[in-house]
Amino acid sequence: DKAFADMREGFLPAKGGRPGLVPQIAVLLTDGSATDPYTAESEANKLKNNGVEIFAIGVKGADRNALETYASRPRNVFFVDELIALNTISDAVLTELCA
Repeated sequence: DKAFADMREGFLPAKGGRPGLVPQIAVLLTDGSATDPYTAESEANKLKNNGVEIFAIGVKGADRNALETYASRPRNVFFVDELIALNTISDAVLTELCA
């Protein structure tokens, strides 16, 4: 939840965000689950309501259901078995990022 709150603050114009001028994209990369799932979902929804497109990348022990809740849409969720395998999904992630 703290990661989403920090991201939301980072998208504010006072922090250099340019909503409405450029796409607002956040990428969550995690290998676990949220300490407070309810608050994490609430913070992710605040980001989405502010026009930020959320992508979620899970590594090995990530909670798939939670990532699907946080992501802006199901096709924004990706999984790998280990960090070194991130290059195997790079084309698919870039395709969705640029869609």
